[in-house]
Amino acid sequence: MIDYNATPFETVVRDVDVVVDTVGGDIPKRSWQVLRPGGVLVSVAARVSEEAGQAHGVRAMGSGRAAVDKLQTISELIESKQITPVVGQVFPLAEAGRAHELSQTGHGRSRIVLHIADR
Repeated sequence: MIDYNATPFETVVRDVDVVVDTVGGDIPKRSWQVLRPGGVLVSVAARVSEEAGQAHGVRAMGSGRAAVDKLQTISELIESKQITPVVGQVFPLAEAGRAHELSQTGHGRSRIVLHIADR
């Protein structure tokens, strides 16, 4: 685990297959160097261009809002266990306010999941 307050992730992480950026800001720029050649950067929080990805030897997908087809691709990668999301906390829908409060602290580890319904 990386303490992101003390250590920039790009100084200790290398050869990552996929980066899924949900933060934006400078994260996409900092992520290019941690991806392996041929890796993938997906950003749902920032705009990244395919051309920028090609310049770094990786694939890049991103938009201000994730398109359905891109979310489907991410879902398929997770279901096939090609990528594994790290879940920090799961909240029932009734506790959405608590989940939001945690997200606003900037100190949540991993992803915060809102459990809406069973499949």
